[in-house]
Amino acid sequence: MAKLYLHVGMPKTGTSYIQAYMNLNVKRLKADHDVEVVSGRDPHILACEHIKDARLQKREDIKGLLQEKKLADISQRLSKFSSGSVVICSSEYFTLSDKKSVLNYFFSFFDDVEVIYTVRRQDKLLASGFNQDVKALGRTSNLVWSKNDKLLDYHSNCKEWRNLGAEVSIINFDQVRKSKQNLEKVFLKLCGVGGDLSGYTIPDSVGANYSLKRREVLLKLALNRRGVEMPEVMEKFINFNNQDVEFALPKYYERVMMSYYSDSNKKFAEEFCGDSDMTEFFALSATTNSVDKFEWNPIGDSELIINFLIDFVVGQEFGKNE
Repeated sequence: MAKLYLHVGMPKTGTSYIQAYMNLNVKRLKADHDVEVVSGRDPHILACEHIKDARLQKREDIKGLLQEKKLADISQRLSKFSSGSVVICSSEYFTLSDKKSVLNYFFSFFDDVEVIYTVRRQDKLLASGFNQDVKALGRTSNLVWSKNDKLLDYHSNCKEWRNLGAEVSIINFDQVRKSKQNLEKVFLKLCGVGGDLSGYTIPDSVGANYSLKRREVLLKLALNRRGVEMPEVMEKFINFNNQDVEFALPKYYERVMMSYYSDSNKKFAEEFCGDSDMTEFFALSATTNSVDKFEWNPIGDSELIINFLIDFVVGQEFGKNE
């Protein structure tokens, strides 16, 4: 019986790190544990092939992956896995795919599919995603949340995968990080791979896709909004900005979100999370009003001052070049 472990994310829960680790150790995993890895960009291409939302299909990253047109080649490689094979495939794009379409495809190659979700508390995931967009995509808009964001309802998503015939396993990313466990070991243990992993290659900071700290996000957001590309300024500030903390939502917005997801998260913990400590997913005190959306400008009242300083630095740089 061939089995697929399908890692679907969520984004910003160590997914890039897991993928980099798998890609760097494809041969070792095969030689030591007889585990196959769908490597490189292939998992992302597969996931994008099953995205049905026309708006998402127009996104530049997704459009680029679809244009590679490698589905037939990937399918041919999957068809060669024999009975008894254990295969790992990881892409956060699977969170955007049509679940029924994905499973219909994979069940044509595998007898058993187990979906692995790595999750964070919803407010932390939202903040982390905003951080990444500001850092890597030059985002200029405010951070927004609405109850219409279906990706953040973990219980509903996991229940849908299960109802379609897949097993579902959960990794609580922050619990793993807090307990200082190795994420790759926790992930591989779910895939039935244990034992000594010493000597395996560990991804560097690029592979791990590091996040900006709180003040670094604010500066990068301000630079983005001014249309200023000054990587040397960001680099100097990152080196200067020691003892900073993780970028996070204000406490009020944390409570707004966790009030909304409280009941769903309790069901999620009971039905899918086993012995994992999921207390923080529903421990925050509820807000008294029923807010189901918000928009937050992280720079706020400081934006005018930051813009003045950016203009001053830009002027100094132009002055040097004249």
